[in-house]
Amino acid sequence: MELEKKNKKYYTIENKTEYPEVIYYTITKNNSNRKIDIKFETFKSEEKTINYMLIDTKDAKLPKDVYDIVIDPGHGGSDNGAEYGGYSEADQTIIYGKRVKEELEKLGLKVKITRNRNRR
Repeated sequence: MELEKKNKKYYTIENKTEYPEVIYYTITKNNSNRKIDIKFETFKSEEKTINYMLIDTKDAKLPKDVYDIVIDPGHGGSDNGAEYGGYSEADQTIIYGKRVKEELEKLGLKVKITRNRNRR
């Protein structure tokens, strides 16, 4: 259903997912993140019922368990990946993963790496 009001168009939307609410955080530098709440609501009156999506944004710090970027260096543990000439994928991915993490943090991003070393 399309509604028009003062040259603006509004579209109704119905949530057909299992998620009543979705929360996103923007990826920004220098702790100027924004929180985006997406909710699905219903307006009811005697004449009609309208399903709509509400989007609310505001400045927010990232919660401790939310990162701008997560780096997951492949292999490690009992799986070294391919090996050749004394090198293994597990060793190389952790070296490059750590370098990428350091460079991204220099840019002011909140970064998590899923492993810091190889466990053998």
